[in-house]
Amino acid sequence: MTIDEKCRACDTCMIACSMVHENGNCSLDNARLSIKREIADRLALITICRHCKKPECMSDCPCNAMSRDKTGMVIISREECQGCGNCQDNCPFGAIVYIKDKNIYQKCDLCKGISGGPVCVQVCPVGALVINERIEK
Repeated sequence: MTIDEKCRACDTCMIACSMVHENGNCSLDNARLSIKREIADRLALITICRHCKKPECMSDCPCNAMSRDKTGMVIISREECQGCGNCQDNCPFGAIVYIKDKNIYQKCDLCKGISGGPVCVQVCPVGALVINERIEK
């Protein structure tokens, strides 16, 4: 989670994320990140997967749907996920989202395989989202 003074909570990043990952379907509920508005402080809380060094979300997955790819990124296999929710319960950052119509859980995959990298970073009109090249292994 980061608090960013640049973020205006416009939801552009969430809309783009859901459209890319859900074949053009636009739903803030299906975005792999979330924005919480802190209007009094004029800040926004951006919640996104941190690809933790010791991911607690992986610790209790009964179907082994979570793993690390060769770059060290923590991923959830859509094919293996059975929708139990243990990953979401164990994530200390609230970065796992439930895709209700598919009964699976998903998280940020940094738009793996998408040209130009994460779409949230590409579309942010104020530059509040940046890529931190450090994925902890």
